[in-house]
Amino acid sequence: MLSDLDALPVFMTPQEVADLLRVTRRTIENMMADGRLARVSNGTDRVLIPRQAVIDILHIVPPTKATPSRNEEGLPDAE
Repeated sequence: MLSDLDALPVFMTPQEVADLLRVTRRTIENMMADGRLARVSNGTDRVLIPRQAVIDILHIVPPTKATPSRNEEGLPDAE
């Protein structure tokens, strides 16, 4: 992962974003289609993804399963 997100280009192709996030181009296309990843288009087939959209995706923390509370010994609390 890049340590300096400001070093990313202002606009990237879907393939560049896929390579950066280590996912497939199809995953990026799905993210654009369902609105999770912003895109810009000039009216042709060319689609570019703004740097801020990639930064926003990287800052989203997916929901996790609730973990049981633990006591001082690190064992799950009895219910």
